[in-house]
Amino acid sequence: MVFGIPKLEHTSRMCEVCVMGKQHKKPFPKKSSRASQPLDLVYSDVCGPISPTSIGGSRYFLTFTDDFSGKTWVYVLKEKK
Repeated sequence: MVFGIPKLEHTSRMCEVCVMGKQHKKPFPKKSSRASQPLDLVYSDVCGPISPTSIGGSRYFLTFTDDFSGKTWVYVLKEKK
C-alpha cells in the first residue's frame, strides 16, 4: 500500500493534447540537390576544441560534404590556426 498519493478518478474522455501527440505527421519532402555535378557545391565545417583529445592528440575535426553525392570527408586536426 502506498500512502500520500491522491486518488485519481478515471475519466473516459481523452484530452486534446494527448490525441494530437498520437497523430502522425507527413514526412518532410526530399531535399533536391542544388549541385548539378559532383564537387559543384561543397559544405565545410570545423568542430572543436573537443575534450578529451583523440589518441593521436587531435582536438578539432574538419568536414567537407559534397551536395551532389552527399559524400563526406573528415579530417582530424591537432590545432586550429
